Amino acid sequence: MGNARSHRSRAYTFVLACVLSLGACHSEPGPEALMRQARQYRDAGDLRAAVIQLKNVLQQNANNREARQLLGEVYLDQADAVSAEKEFRRAIALGAGAIDLAPLLGRSLLMQAHFDQLLDNVNVPLDVSRLPAILALRGNAMMGLLQPREAAAAFEQALSLDPHHPAALLGMARLAAAHGQAAQAHALLQRALAGHPDDIDCLRFQADLRKLAGQPEAALSGYQHVLTLKPRHVQTYIDIANLYIDSGKFGEARAALQRARSQSAVTLPLLFAQALLNYREHKYGAATETLQAILRIAPDYHPAVLLLATIEASNGADQLAEQHAEQFLRAFPLHPFASKLLAMLQLRADHFDAALVTVLPVLAAHPDDLDLLTLAGETHMRARQFDRAARYFEKASSLRPASASLHAALGLSRLAQGDHGRAIAELERSAALDIAAPRAGVLLVMSHLRAGAPDKALAVITRMQQQAPSALLHNLKGGVLLAMHNPRAARPSFVAALQCDALYLPALDNLAQLDVMEGDADAGARRYLTALEKSPRNTALMEALARHYTSQGRATDATALLEKALAVQPDSLRLGLRLADFYSRSGQQQRARDLARKLVASNPGNADALAMLARVAQAGGDHVSAAEQYGKLVAVMPGATEPLFQLAEQQHAMRDDVAAMRSLRKVLQIAPERADAQILLLATLCAQKKYDDALAFARAVQRQQPASPRGHRLEAELYAVQGNNAAALRVVQHAFTRWPSSDLLIQTHSLLLANGLPRQAQARMDGWLASHPQDVQARLVDASLKQRNNDVTGAIAQLEYILAQNPNHVAALNDLAWCYLRTRQGKARSYAERAWRLAPDSPAVMDTLGWLLHTDGERKRALTLLKQARSAAPANAAIGYHLAVALATSGDKRAARGELERVLAMPSDFDGKDEARVLLATL
Repeated sequence: MGNARSHRSRAYTFVLACVLSLGACHSEPGPEALMRQARQYRDAGDLRAAVIQLKNVLQQNANNREARQLLGEVYLDQADAVSAEKEFRRAIALGAGAIDLAPLLGRSLLMQAHFDQLLDNVNVPLDVSRLPAILALRGNAMMGLLQPREAAAAFEQALSLDPHHPAALLGMARLAAAHGQAAQAHALLQRALAGHPDDIDCLRFQADLRKLAGQPEAALSGYQHVLTLKPRHVQTYIDIANLYIDSGKFGEARAALQRARSQSAVTLPLLFAQALLNYREHKYGAATETLQAILRIAPDYHPAVLLLATIEASNGADQLAEQHAEQFLRAFPLHPFASKLLAMLQLRADHFDAALVTVLPVLAAHPDDLDLLTLAGETHMRARQFDRAARYFEKASSLRPASASLHAALGLSRLAQGDHGRAIAELERSAALDIAAPRAGVLLVMSHLRAGAPDKALAVITRMQQQAPSALLHNLKGGVLLAMHNPRAARPSFVAALQCDALYLPALDNLAQLDVMEGDADAGARRYLTALEKSPRNTALMEALARHYTSQGRATDATALLEKALAVQPDSLRLGLRLADFYSRSGQQQRARDLARKLVASNPGNADALAMLARVAQAGGDHVSAAEQYGKLVAVMPGATEPLFQLAEQQHAMRDDVAAMRSLRKVLQIAPERADAQILLLATLCAQKKYDDALAFARAVQRQQPASPRGHRLEAELYAVQGNNAAALRVVQHAFTRWPSSDLLIQTHSLLLANGLPRQAQARMDGWLASHPQDVQARLVDASLKQRNNDVTGAIAQLEYILAQNPNHVAALNDLAWCYLRTRQGKARSYAERAWRLAPDSPAVMDTLGWLLHTDGERKRALTLLKQARSAAPANAAIGYHLAVALATSGDKRAARGELERVLAMPSDFDGKDEARVLLATL
């Protein structure tokens, strides 16, 4: 029995081995048999099995041309265009007819959006029978390159040869749909399907049109019909997944993608659909990883480039987003969405000229695009070209007269032009059009405030509250009352806002500021803590409380909160950057550097993380490390000028002037009109005493920019560095004659003083202000000079004139507080508090208020503000002196002595320097 069982066992094992390894019991099938099986699998829709058999053929003979071609075709069926292209090119290299394979190779290139390559590789053949298919492919490539006229010509030529050619009719249908001609697109598809009812591409596009028409159920039915004809068609499953993604049915989308994966190897369209699903589900990290994987395989896969730019923009990684948007636009110039995205990013960076260069050519091609008109208007308005902004907003409003947002924008542009009457009319129209959305009403309130009519502002708020009361409106009312210098009346409005929404952060911030103004900072902290009890993982609240603690000098408590916020969202790059910046600003340089390095390690290649590491090194005085990081940033952002300029600054600080000049010249090759790079290059040449080269550079700028005074200003600066103020004055006066401007007036004024001509300087200033009464910068300079000359009354007159036009001008409020302090008037404190509410992070403003509080005897709050000001501006000797006085008064003589020794060692003079020496002698 035992021997029998053993024999049967050995026999079973032998049979099993034969089943598992056919080659052990049978001879391996030859290439012809494997090719036949591959075709059978393909016909049955089992594409994976077909691929396996074709790879078995190629293992026997890697140069089997027929297997290469068939494998490419199967890859096309799987939507794996990258692999398909490789196989077709190998087949051609092995002797397959390039003309025979041209349609297949063209399809693979088209699926990858390699339109230029398609036009280069797929040319018009001599064989007329193949001509319609080739012309259709070329037409699709031209359509992809945004050349609709050329595309239409190719499709029409194809149809002249074959009036029923489905690919050409499909191309014409796509063109019609792109131009909003849906009925014509449907008619063309019907023509195509009449002759070819089972054409998969036409059926898919028919379903696409239904989706675009807002008929998701009809679209789904169309896609499902395709699957009845070709049950394992991978791209159709991806189409269904995209339909579900658009509809917000993410579970169904995942199921469709899983079906696609079961039919195919992972392909670029499949990966992209997964990234899109992750993006729509706000899984930005997963989406980014998938998109980066796509781009490692195919660096020019343009849909991935554009989606990555979109995600980076939404995550605040603007530099990388701009880089990817520019990459996409190099392939598809004037692409509307990508152009809008890039222009938005350029606007966020205050690069108005660049935004206009991006927007205006696209607008010329799409003159009635509301988004582009609005972007052009906003860009011109931000660039302070208000008349042009108004023209764009007016055209947009004429196209959509019932748009509240456009009337609001037009109102803003009118307001900026000083046309308060028309501005308020537009804003009132906007508010009436859109009662539910308060933006226009808020703008109208602000317009009334700017026009000096706070009562009208309150009336607008009351009307809005009757229609739709909200936390926002209660908070807005409190803000208006604060602007009317009535904090006691403002407080109940902020409290009412929190009754509507206990976590409404703007109202919490305002109440905390009122608490601080009333000397009870702890009450402000308790407000945030109460809110955090209700929402313990709310990182926005943690950041707000950290800001509050920072304003009170409680750096340790602020650090703990920001660290807690990052622990709640450990993958948040924004929070990590915020904490690293806080560490650096609060003097915790090693912790800042450690965190910045960690962020770079976990976000490799991220421009914002690299920039933070560079800034941290720079703040710590480590110019070598800062230069190293900025160098890496230059590599990550080729063609961007900012990292190059920052690198040049570090090289200049290290006195490596040769390297600095090399970096600056690269900057100016890319952006020849970049003023700060021109100034630093001139300074670098002067530091080397290469005055002839510096003069040649200034003159070159004059030739390159003949319509700008910039080159003349550089020449004047060169003469001033050499101590030749007379020559500097001559150059600037000549420039001022040609290009009268506020900047040149101020430079002329300064040089007249340097040449010992104070009366002429004042006369020039008075004449300018008489003809340019709205020039705020010139008035600030005049007020500052009057203060230095002890003409406090004259300085007050200038500053009050500015505030009459703009009640919230921070610099004027701050300077006026100093003036009133010198005249012993009680107004000083109120102006300083107003400035601080508007700019609580400004070192100058914190210093002013802190010094006023110190003189008023509020020593605790004064010391907190002065410490914060000193931390934010350690190189400002005057702030250091004020802090030293406050420290000495508090009894901390050691700290006061250390601060006085530090500021007195600085090379710069400051008001109170003699008093500082006397105080030091007493400690």
